[in-house]
Amino acid sequence: MSKDAYQADGVIVVNRVKPHTDFHGSVESGLMKMCVIGLGKHAQALEMHRLGVYGLRELMPVAARKILKTGKILLGVGIVENALDQTLAIRASNADGIEALDAELLDLARKNMPSLPVDELDLLIVDNLGKDKSGTGMDTNIIGCMRISGQEEPNKPDISYIIACNLTEASDDNALGMGLADFITRKFYNQIDFEATYENVMTSSFIERGRMPMVAGDEYQAVEWALRAIGPKKAEDILAIRIPSTLELNILQVSPAVLKKIMDSTVYKERRIEVLSEANTIFDEKGSLKPF
Repeated sequence: MSKDAYQADGVIVVNRVKPHTDFHGSVESGLMKMCVIGLGKHAQALEMHRLGVYGLRELMPVAARKILKTGKILLGVGIVENALDQTLAIRASNADGIEALDAELLDLARKNMPSLPVDELDLLIVDNLGKDKSGTGMDTNIIGCMRISGQEEPNKPDISYIIACNLTEASDDNALGMGLADFITRKFYNQIDFEATYENVMTSSFIERGRMPMVAGDEYQAVEWALRAIGPKKAEDILAIRIPSTLELNILQVSPAVLKKIMDSTVYKERRIEVLSEANTIFDEKGSLKPF
């Protein structure tokens, strides 16, 4: 624990509970994590991440239990959001029940987490990558890609190529997570603060996520390159989706092949997805993506 936290009369730990972008376990990104990395600040984050996934999955709960036994933690408040980034549940517990509450809320968060409507894609276009969208810029649970050396990748979704178009203003030019993309734009590249990005990458210890994707002149060229990489496939068969960010999946632009899969799915038949418009061009005359 940091000196400030330890010397306080008491600490109330508050955090959003959700699946972690680096590992999966009984507790992930929630109250136990906040006890360790939140109250331990940068030094504790370095120590946990120095040991990679093992440190996060196996040792972080052990460290959290020791902190809970200090008697300094008065209360834990966990928040779960639904698929629309809205508050679904707020629950609290005293120190003795924080670990159980964390696990319970993680299960609730998993059940209410958004996902792409299909499990296989040739191309995913993500308008905005940023720290305000996910700690890893793009949520690895959404894109089905961890990029952690030695760790098995998720089975789904299976996405061949990812384009990240913009770095959000709220990221303060920190581009951690760009290594999850295969292509970025020149505009994105020009925004990157490499010192801040690489410090964050090194703190996490997962350097693959800081590697440089191919840099296209604009969004049109990025899509052109991705389609060339996909190989000999008819345009009408390309499985492609465009999303505002991995935090915003309530509105999508999809290729005709994806739309056909969606319309054949249970999700569409239960009227949980609505088609808003016909297929149209997504680019303006300057090669930029039109707004949603």
